[in-house]
Amino acid sequence: MEYDALKQPDRITHEYNMLMSSMHVSVGKHLLDPYFTVIWANDFFYEKTGYGREEYEATFHNHVSEYYSAFPDVYETMGKFIKTALKHGEPSYEFVCPMPVKGGSRIWIKVVGTFTKETVDGIPVIYSVFTDITDLVQAQTEKSITYDNLPGFIAKFQIRAGCAQERFTFLDANDRFIDFFGARAAGDAPYSLVNWDSARNQQALNEHYPAMREGKPVHFTVQAKTLQNDDAWLQLNGDCIDVIQGDPVYLFIYIDITDITEQKVLQKKLEERSELLRNALEMAERANRAKSDFLSRMSHDIRTPMNAIMGMLSIAKESWDDPDRVRDCLDKVENSARFLLALINDILDMSRIESGKTTLNVEKMNLPQQISQLDSIIRQQAGQRRQTFTVNTHLQHENVLADPNRLNQVLMNILSNAVKYTPTGGHIRFEVEELPRNEHYARYRFVVQDDGIGMSADYQKTLFDPFTREERSGTNKVQGTGLGMAITKSIVDLMGGSISVESATGKGTRFEVVLEFPIDTEADTVQKAQALPEEEETASPLSGMKFLCAEDNAINAEILQMLLETKGASCTICPNGQEIVDAFASVKPGEYDMILMDIQMPVMDGLEATRRIRSGENPLGRTIPILAMTANAFLEDMQKSKEAGMDEHLSKPVDISALEQVVKRFRVTPPRK
Repeated sequence: MEYDALKQPDRITHEYNMLMSSMHVSVGKHLLDPYFTVIWANDFFYEKTGYGREEYEATFHNHVSEYYSAFPDVYETMGKFIKTALKHGEPSYEFVCPMPVKGGSRIWIKVVGTFTKETVDGIPVIYSVFTDITDLVQAQTEKSITYDNLPGFIAKFQIRAGCAQERFTFLDANDRFIDFFGARAAGDAPYSLVNWDSARNQQALNEHYPAMREGKPVHFTVQAKTLQNDDAWLQLNGDCIDVIQGDPVYLFIYIDITDITEQKVLQKKLEERSELLRNALEMAERANRAKSDFLSRMSHDIRTPMNAIMGMLSIAKESWDDPDRVRDCLDKVENSARFLLALINDILDMSRIESGKTTLNVEKMNLPQQISQLDSIIRQQAGQRRQTFTVNTHLQHENVLADPNRLNQVLMNILSNAVKYTPTGGHIRFEVEELPRNEHYARYRFVVQDDGIGMSADYQKTLFDPFTREERSGTNKVQGTGLGMAITKSIVDLMGGSISVESATGKGTRFEVVLEFPIDTEADTVQKAQALPEEEETASPLSGMKFLCAEDNAINAEILQMLLETKGASCTICPNGQEIVDAFASVKPGEYDMILMDIQMPVMDGLEATRRIRSGENPLGRTIPILAMTANAFLEDMQKSKEAGMDEHLSKPVDISALEQVVKRFRVTPPRK
């Protein structure tokens, strides 16, 4: 079953769980009782504990106190943070602590909790979020340190339970340690924590062994022997950096303090390294705070349109006898749903950009056609606000190699913002100018200028940061995710271009984007497409069209059929890829004008079905237009559709106006009136 088949409450929970898990964030609800009882948690919570949901509930009865029963001091410290926040009337709390994992190891987590007014049987409820910062903690102690760059000798030992001879298991060391203690040949005894078994050394080890078993920092001095059998005094500084099968792993730094002068030099180097580590930790903590801010903003921005959708649907149900009221409610539901869809798309897009998974799909592109498509969309939006929209182009090379979808995304973000933030009756200018370059590359300057509300100088400094919006009366009335310009800047950087802005409050804004593309030297002279007779469109481009469709979800199939019929089109729907392949095998010329193909279906998916239609025995399969209509919305999905033989890719939810625009380009007869 595809995503669209889920009922709305289940869909929201499914989306939220998947979104949080994909971001490696644990989200849960707890009772503020002595056991810190888990009411609900997402899948990532159980994944990090190492227990399945049912196993965790059966073993620990959803009591965090039982889960930490082997670490009462950690659980007590967690409670102190919560009690302190309550005592001072703070709305939330946060702390860092270790978390045991099934099998005896542990991870480090940062916990952020928020108090609520919600109660269960009179017991307050806390919303809790934690992120895995094990790498960050280890970076403090080891991973940002290369052994051979540290002063002194470095070695790593596992601290085991057992007799004195089995307590310290050697794991790793730097070259200086090996040079000092001597290389080990096959059959030699392994390295020990010290190389001289004196009574004084044994006393020091016995005194600090209990602390090491508990993972506490240790500092002590031992006497050693050099390879030349000279006496040496070593200061050992040990910190627990990991736990393997329940046994602490320590990183020891040995400092030769035989010469006090050398000790001072080494100490200074250690202090410098410590300062570097502190700076790295501060940077990581700032990034973690930014992630927490992101989660808070995202939660608010998702709930706002969802609240409008639920509220308007409730009002509509109570107003069946008032058609105008119902129509108004449905219009507001549609607007909120579109905003929510844009928010989800922006979040996923930003996530892929930041993870480095976004790539460019370079292909042949005709720049005037791209500009014309933008012109038709923006001119309609500007016309609704009675704005004047002008387009000027000065081009020498019209055909280049570029990613048309990404270019369209950049320019659409800037142009749609100009429409949103320019008052009724304002002016918007879009200019494309080719700049001097060479015979192989063309450089273009794209300028969008408006006389809208403008931006303050302070806000321009953070314009391209994620989730930033200028808060003032003129902007608060405009919906936006706060991600559009961050995504725009990232794409421009990916394309090797530049973007700049000039703006002043109350005077308007000017955006300038400069991009460079290889010239498509093999492109033929652009042929003007044979247009339909120029006449006022009084009928939908879908009117009279006959579609063969593949859609496995019954609700989606019903929606598609009703939307097409309202536009005067007809359709035959097949529930999977195999059935549409079988149905097309006997299709006669003129029986169908176009195929609408879902991607994720049982039996056979849409990509394979398209390949079989294109390569099948029915010659119509070579020419009939095939449009992907699917919930798969990433550019990689669009590329897969084209590689399979599809002509266009439309993302769900079904946008009938977008379908009309695509059909315009493919139908060869005028629509029926």
